[in-house]
Amino acid sequence: MPDDLLATAIEAAGGQKLWNTLCSLTIDVSSGGPLWAMKGWPPSATFDQTVTLNTVDERIKCTMILAGAQSRAGLSEDDPVNHDAQSPYITFSVIDADTGRPVPYDERGQVVMNHISRTMFVPNNLERDTTMRVAGPEGQVGDSVSEVKPVETFGSEAVIEGVIRTTTLSQPASGTQGLVAIDTLGPAGEYRDTQPRGDHQHRRSGAGLDEHRSHALRSEVMTPPSKRLAVPGPGGLDEREPHPMTDPAPGFFGQLSLPDTDIALKAYAFAKRATPAFILNHSIRSYVFARAHAARRGLRPGTDYDDELVFVSCILHGIGLSEQGNGDQRFEVDGADTAAAFLRQHGVEQRRVAIAWDAIALHTSPGIANRKATEVAMTQAGIATDIIGAGRENLPAGLAEELHAVLPRADLAYALSDAVRVQAMGKPQKANPLTFAGVLLRHHLPYGAYPGWYDLIGAAGWGDKPVGATARRRAETPEHVATLFTEYLETADLDGLVSLYEPNAYFVAAPGLLLIGTVAIREALQQMIDSGARVRLEPRNIRRVDDLALVSNIATVTETTPDAKPISYTTTQILRRQPDGGWLLILDDPFFG
Repeated sequence: MPDDLLATAIEAAGGQKLWNTLCSLTIDVSSGGPLWAMKGWPPSATFDQTVTLNTVDERIKCTMILAGAQSRAGLSEDDPVNHDAQSPYITFSVIDADTGRPVPYDERGQVVMNHISRTMFVPNNLERDTTMRVAGPEGQVGDSVSEVKPVETFGSEAVIEGVIRTTTLSQPASGTQGLVAIDTLGPAGEYRDTQPRGDHQHRRSGAGLDEHRSHALRSEVMTPPSKRLAVPGPGGLDEREPHPMTDPAPGFFGQLSLPDTDIALKAYAFAKRATPAFILNHSIRSYVFARAHAARRGLRPGTDYDDELVFVSCILHGIGLSEQGNGDQRFEVDGADTAAAFLRQHGVEQRRVAIAWDAIALHTSPGIANRKATEVAMTQAGIATDIIGAGRENLPAGLAEELHAVLPRADLAYALSDAVRVQAMGKPQKANPLTFAGVLLRHHLPYGAYPGWYDLIGAAGWGDKPVGATARRRAETPEHVATLFTEYLETADLDGLVSLYEPNAYFVAAPGLLLIGTVAIREALQQMIDSGARVRLEPRNIRRVDDLALVSNIATVTETTPDAKPISYTTTQILRRQPDGGWLLILDDPFFG
């Protein structure tokens, strides 16, 4: 390492003694020169520890958080240093990086910074800093921060806290933390100042930064672009290829005439990072279908509805099935909350955020969504069309085929159902038995493991019993059906006999004579009553699987004529357990055996 470079570093640290205690540094001093790394050894040892790398494709990424902060005035030397954002141009959010949700105040989380001004546009940047979340002063947008320190790792890379030389800058007013510039050594050996970066936790008292006190900086040596970790998204780290903060509009945006406004592209980029392709494609198709339904009703974008908001609602409606949106509420509500936080973070006014929340939270609630704002109704209609084909017959000819050519379905309905089910299996609290997710979960669990409506009624503890037409005695077991059949036949109770069959049941009245449905079965049973025959049913065998039962009886039939002799034969019935717990016949074939 050149002596003058080492001397500069020691000078920047505040002298030899302080250097020996603080030298923990990894920093790239040029875009194409050596990397010098000191791991806490005395300066004399660093000559032997110099590492030379080809850094053409490697660089330092530094925190910018405290460059946009100002230390809060009026605090004593014993108080923690609180940093307030220079809002509204710079704002902080302190989140749980795993969930993307804000941490409680006075708890530690990772910093998301937004810097939007004439000189810089860095929205929604997940910083390499953790901090205590502090309530901001009155009128500030977003959080304040305290006790800032670097994360230990960012992706798979270790993050090292370093020491750099600073230039002399004027101290900003109002207690603003001084800016520190990274001095890099250019190819010809000259020093040059790069973009100002943020100071660490040190409090300033002088008019400038020429005190040569140490300034800590978080830095990371980045691997070449082909191996580089992706840029973090709004809810955490994305595992895909690196991308700009706002992805450029893909070609199909123009082909399908999709909105290409700033917030539309940001929402698309967020959804692309967070959700699998089949959900992303479904979300875009849902918007196109929603727009088609609106046009059929004579609704005009920009006049009768907010076209951008419909697109954003559709594109983000599946975010509740992403890792970022997987909270403890039903997936529709988690998705609505995640989308609303994203929109607020990007400056969307609360009135529009509230509409988007409704659209996403109610997208599985037909009959409710259509009574809300037009954008809410459109979103639900488009989504229902793409999943279950609702209103498909009203689409313009060829539209669905064009969409599927650009955005393949990938067996959407089943893939989406599986995604909902898998999420609910991991967090059953997300799947109330009466919700869409609850219905799916019940279908995939062992019989009786997850309650239905009548199970909830039975477990309510109020002792409610069926009333009206359903108050007739029900067969509590498959075997009980035979007992009730014999009883009703002996008392000529036609309604009782009919009540033992499902409305669309099959009944074989005679060999080769198949009757279907209540009306036909009722006529056959009436003839049986009129004949005066008596039937005795004795259980022979039974097989029960979940809510189905296969039953075989020995039937003995005695006619009313004086010389009639009893006839015995084997019957076969299939029964199904009903929502109220009773059992009914779905197939009754006295002659199958």
